Amino acid sequence: MRARNEAKSYDVGSALVAAVGVAVIAMMLVVVVVSQAIVVTNDTQRDRVRTTEVHSAEGAVDATLASLRSGAICEDTYSYGSGSTATEVTVELEYYNETGALTCTSGVLSDTATKAVVTATSVPADTASVVGVEPERVYEATVNLQAIATSIPGAALFSGGTITPGGGYNVSAAAESEAAAVWQDSGDWICNPNNTEIDGSVFVPNGSATFQSSGCYVTGNLYAATYIRTQVKAKSGGYHVGGNAVAYAGDLVLNNPITVLGNLSIAGDVPLGTVQWTGTDVGGTVCSANTTVCPGLEYYTPVGLPEIDWVASDWTADGYTISDSEGFGDEIEEDWLPDFKHDWQATNLASSLASCTVPAHMSDVEIDFPSVATVYDMRDCNLTINSHSGNTYFTMNLYADTAIVVESLSVTNGLVVQSGDGADHDFAIIVTDGGTANNGVAECTTRGSYTPGDISLSSAALTVAPEISIFMYTPCTIGFQNTSTAYGQVYAGSVRIGATGTSFIYKEVDVPGVELAINQSSASSGYYVQIASKREMRN
Repeated sequence: MRARNEAKSYDVGSALVAAVGVAVIAMMLVVVVVSQAIVVTNDTQRDRVRTTEVHSAEGAVDATLASLRSGAICEDTYSYGSGSTATEVTVELEYYNETGALTCTSGVLSDTATKAVVTATSVPADTASVVGVEPERVYEATVNLQAIATSIPGAALFSGGTITPGGGYNVSAAAESEAAAVWQDSGDWICNPNNTEIDGSVFVPNGSATFQSSGCYVTGNLYAATYIRTQVKAKSGGYHVGGNAVAYAGDLVLNNPITVLGNLSIAGDVPLGTVQWTGTDVGGTVCSANTTVCPGLEYYTPVGLPEIDWVASDWTADGYTISDSEGFGDEIEEDWLPDFKHDWQATNLASSLASCTVPAHMSDVEIDFPSVATVYDMRDCNLTINSHSGNTYFTMNLYADTAIVVESLSVTNGLVVQSGDGADHDFAIIVTDGGTANNGVAECTTRGSYTPGDISLSSAALTVAPEISIFMYTPCTIGFQNTSTAYGQVYAGSVRIGATGTSFIYKEVDVPGVELAINQSSASSGYYVQIASKREMRN
């Protein structure tokens, strides 16, 4: 009996041990299951974040590529999602062309790009919600770029430096289908005095634009590299700018309100809270640093005055016959000699022409120039054209395209250029470049024995008939002392205007070997994008 009881007590003890063992095993299983559940939950959360990251990185790349259509981007950031799956994406761009890597500063490239590498790095917005090493996904695209070219064909007046407005001037286009432009490549542009009317657009790619007179206005667009200033109100019922006004890297400075019929886009600040700003009238939208930031301002870069050298083959390839100073004088003698009554007149004329001077008071007979395209290479001449008997003007009748290439030109009492047969013809007055040949820079400096000079039109100055398209060029200064009218294009190192009423009426002129269109393939019109590759970068 006792032995049976002792055996029973031993059984009770073993059951307790077994129960404890089972409990321990159960607890261990619970720990394992809970730990596994936590791991699975964390992995699931991490996978969700990583999935969101890769999609947000690719989305940021796509958004950036779309933005390149409007202009270059140096870097950008994007935010995607919400809560524990929210991500932050940083986008970096590297630009290249045939010369190598380019620099990008505030959306401006050091040169026109032909290739870009876009890298988007996505990380969790809330790092506390992610256990372990912070996940990161990187997405990269390599793209080929083609700049969207912006060409300004209508440079009625191009100045490499300043334009001195004098008594005021008018710019327009001969045809309604064409757009005229004033391009001042360097320095600040001043709209003054009251009777200055620009029926077209004004580009100041390396300076500011200031309105000093209420009657001075621009019907098209105004672009200034730095600031835009108004010192006076627009005249009653008028405006300062009829199109859009852009200040790429400066403020809007108002001494008086400005009136813009289009959009006003200012990189810097507009004078909020001032009387001048309260009186400002803008027909379109306004963006600036202290209102709504402008979404990528258009920009234009200085191009420099074109370098024009004497290249005979360019002219002959265009069908011109080449003549010289003697040939130019022969045209004058052919028409004037029959009008002379004394031998001394012929002698004096020959002597004057030999010294590159068309003498005064010799004859009022108009000069008929050849019926075949002719260019007169007169680079050995500082040509002077004086007035004639009865105070009439030296008149050139053209029967074909004609050009004179001189060292300088001075007209002391009027020059008339008209069509002799009623047909349209081109006429060019060119002072070729000095300095170093073929360096792409127009230079008003000596080259060997040749020193380029000014084109000076004094007294009654220049009258060009509508049938004639004139091209005037000097790397130095063109001066219009008195009222002039020019149908065509005027290009100079600087332009000086004297009397009121000088008119520049744009007509496109073809000059052999010279490209006059102002191409801005790096302007903010941006790039066409062709995707070469897209991929996720894995560590």
